[in-house]
Amino acid sequence: MTEKVTRRAALGVLGVGLVSLTGGASRRSRCAVVTGRTGAACADALSLSGPGTVPAGGPNPEFVATNEADTRIDVETGDWAVYRSTSDGWRTVAAGPGGASRTLDASGETGWVLLLDDGRDASGGVGTFSTQTRYVGPVDVEPGEHAFVARGRRDGTRFESVARFAVVG
Repeated sequence: MTEKVTRRAALGVLGVGLVSLTGGASRRSRCAVVTGRTGAACADALSLSGPGTVPAGGPNPEFVATNEADTRIDVETGDWAVYRSTSDGWRTVAAGPGGASRTLDASGETGWVLLLDDGRDASGGVGTFSTQTRYVGPVDVEPGEHAFVARGRRDGTRFESVARFAVVG
């Protein structure tokens, strides 16, 4: 093996390591893997947090979106979705009706409480809203890996953020 090939291999390994360490890998691909959408940046200005595990049947998990940008952003609060990982990839379990949005200042937050379908009467249905938090569902989730997705826009640029969680029990 020549010195030139060895140097290229070392730089390639170093580059891959730095990308992993710094988060320089495409964030779009993380979201697109779940949602299948490629026309939106992933977590551009919006961070999304939620529980890592959710017991089947409750309590209802809360997901909080935070504006990480220095400017205002519009969170499309009605354009949420829940996906489930299957052997064939990610499949939509439930999605919001769209339409509603909320403008967040820098560091502003808004959230969703995901009402789990436990087989009881689901009066209220999808999209019962309060000022800061939306109660959405009911959503029938089975044990396994899931993802909650929130979407927004800033200056005409669309973005989405994904919070993965496991339903256990």
